[in-house]
Amino acid sequence: MLDRQRVFIPPVQRNNEAVTSYSAVGTLVELSVHEASGKVELLAHHSIMECDNQISPQLVSGQLQGGLAMGIGHALHEYLPLYESCI
Repeated sequence: MLDRQRVFIPPVQRNNEAVTSYSAVGTLVELSVHEASGKVELLAHHSIMECDNQISPQLVSGQLQGGLAMGIGHALHEYLPLYESCI
């Protein structure tokens, strides 16, 4: 956790304009899994995001960190079958 003294949140007067933005994100993770013990070690990770102009860099960083944690969690602990609707 980062001990932040202050965080800039952009003004909200434009939130009601029904503007939705999507950003392209790619993340690569290198993991080591010990087969006998199940111990997982994160060796390296790289994220690439195209988000144009950052209004609040702290929020962009938080989205990247959350996406990385969620992706690792799904890969290691969740059941995500491909084409579930076709079964």
